[in-house]
Amino acid sequence: MELAEAGALPPDLTKGLDLRFGNAAVLERLAVETAYRRGLGDLLAEGSFRLGEKFGRADLSMSVKRMEMPAYDPRASFTQALGYMTSPSGACHLRGGYVVSLAFFGGAKEIPRFSLLQSPIAVRNMQNTGILQDSLGVCRFTGYAFGSDPWSRMLSGVTGMDFSVARLEEIENRVAALERLFNLAAGATPADDALPPRFAESPIVVAGEKRAVTREAQERMRRDYYQVRGWDGEGRPTAELLSSLRLGPPARRPS
Repeated sequence: MELAEAGALPPDLTKGLDLRFGNAAVLERLAVETAYRRGLGDLLAEGSFRLGEKFGRADLSMSVKRMEMPAYDPRASFTQALGYMTSPSGACHLRGGYVVSLAFFGGAKEIPRFSLLQSPIAVRNMQNTGILQDSLGVCRFTGYAFGSDPWSRMLSGVTGMDFSVARLEEIENRVAALERLFNLAAGATPADDALPPRFAESPIVVAGEKRAVTREAQERMRRDYYQVRGWDGEGRPTAELLSSLRLGPPARRPS
């Protein structure tokens, strides 16, 4: 709809389609066209980034690493902004960490949602918790009931092996490092750990105050996140970290 309003779509693709914001009726038709990959739907099926890129407006795709954002506006929570930025798979509130929750029902873990200082540590911790939950095959909502200790005792009891909390933390960090090494080998760079320009340039009003995730705020949070992860300034796991996690040297990007 934004591409159409900007005049970026060719007329043959929009013929018979009233593509403007507020026209909900056309969305049902577009959903069917996307499912059958007909006309504009054939392009929509490739995702918003590829659609915007094809017509010279990739900036209109509200995505990170080409994955579209879910329900939570990052301008209303710096922690959620950093979670989107550093998720290994893109703007995902699961892989990036559902850190917006810490500002509203975090309980003892609650932190201010606009804290530049606390966000990197909170995001790292929430992402690690998600890695553990996914590895165990347990529901993410169990994390609101208890922490790693019950999982440690249950896993140790079921397997007969020693899965202490410290060992679980090592496994979490190992998985995070391996995910990062995979992305780096695939060509990822620190530039991919960023929000679309709109979130820095177009503020929203939160509690009577204008809020945006400025580029300076993004750079600071990204830098501090790399540091708490044990990565260097380019987002590469350091040799010391890999050694401590009993992993090999970092993979080099293909030339």
